[in-house]
Amino acid sequence: MTSERREFYRIEDEIVVNFSHVNPHSTLPNLDELEKQLPVSFQLIQELQGIKWEAKQSLQPIDKKPEVQSYLSKLDKRIQLAGEIAMRQYLSEHAARRAVSISGNGLRVVVDSPLKMDSLVMVELILPESIAAILCYAKVVKCTPLEQQYDLVVTFERIREVDRDAIIGHIMRQESKILRNHKVV
Repeated sequence: MTSERREFYRIEDEIVVNFSHVNPHSTLPNLDELEKQLPVSFQLIQELQGIKWEAKQSLQPIDKKPEVQSYLSKLDKRIQLAGEIAMRQYLSEHAARRAVSISGNGLRVVVDSPLKMDSLVMVELILPESIAAILCYAKVVKCTPLEQQYDLVVTFERIREVDRDAIIGHIMRQESKILRNHKVV
């Protein structure tokens, strides 16, 4: 793994990640089919984040009247709060966070059960700090036994660009946060 050239920056983080086995005889869904598989909670979270991004883009050309700025800021907080509520609800119903090494191309995580090399898995990623929920398909490229668990490495094989961008944005924000905290100390 160290000898191969990496396409994306990687960080250590704690996120929610769940794997589901994919029938080895089935084919990878195309991006439209993948979008149809998104859980309703993921759709809501993504829609709210999309609205927030569009609102930020629309805000730039608007004149800087304090009243307009205040209203839009409060509206942004409402969108953010709705996303946080949806995220908390999903988190309360699903697995806890796990330590991972994540990039825009894949992730490494310690798991309890082995996964077969080259097998496909459906991956649910929750990035709580970024309020992002991602569903994608990945290929197992490494599964090494540890004492009682397994070191698993997967590469994303079918992921929407908006989701890859969300992962990359999350990585950049987390790294920036780490650097700011490091300067404070």
